Amino acid sequence: MTLRTACYGGFLLLLLSGCGPATAGVSGKVTYAGEPVARGTIAMLSDDGRVAQSPIKDGIYSIVDAPVGHVVVAINGGDPVPPLPPATRPEQYAEMKKKELEKLKKDLAEGKIKELPKEPLIVPLQYDDTKRSGLGFEVKPGKQTHNFDLPRLPEEEKEKPK
Repeated sequence: MTLRTACYGGFLLLLLSGCGPATAGVSGKVTYAGEPVARGTIAMLSDDGRVAQSPIKDGIYSIVDAPVGHVVVAINGGDPVPPLPPATRPEQYAEMKKKELEKLKKDLAEGKIKELPKEPLIVPLQYDDTKRSGLGFEVKPGKQTHNFDLPRLPEEEKEKPK
């Protein structure tokens, strides 16, 4: 075997051994305002532009190839929302929901129901933007757990139903 063949073989072995950027396993829970995020996606973006993502199901996520080092995080999701009825424009749907809420409030006032139905939990769009989410941490080599408890945003506190 010649030196050239040995060098090429060594180089090929080096390439096949996976000496790319380091990754790690990261899993955990995602909650918003103390409630598990039913469905969604979490994405991690490293300082050098590598991205890893995972679905969120019942508040749980698991990423097997998160980039090691500092990452910023984006999270979207919430409770499953039923699709719009066929041939319904969003503004028509909003009007239907408004009328439905008015009827429920009337039923509550008349004692026909004991409480208003819980509003669907939806993670605010701010958390879905790595530049605005304010979420980040250091991914270490190996498996690790990192939970995200997303607080209500200040403007949401003003609008929160009492």
